[in-house]
Amino acid sequence: TSTSFSGGGGTTAQNLGGFMVGDTNSDGSISIYDVTLLQMYIAGMQDLSDITKINSDINSDGKIDVNDATEIQKYLAGIL
Repeated sequence: TSTSFSGGGGTTAQNLGGFMVGDTNSDGSISIYDVTLLQMYIAGMQDLSDITKINSDINSDGKIDVNDATEIQKYLAGIL
């Protein structure tokens, strides 16, 4: 099953065979837990594996930051 969502600027998150963009905790779904883990990483309170870093860069700009967390929140709120 392919999961995808689009954000501002043409951002697309999708399941890429083992990598689900937006699934920061790699549990197979996109939820508030992913946003929380991402925010903890941004605050320097949590490390991420290479796979979860790939999953967390929602806008594919090479940085994991508050913009990525915001895109997941918008998706969960049904705004995207």
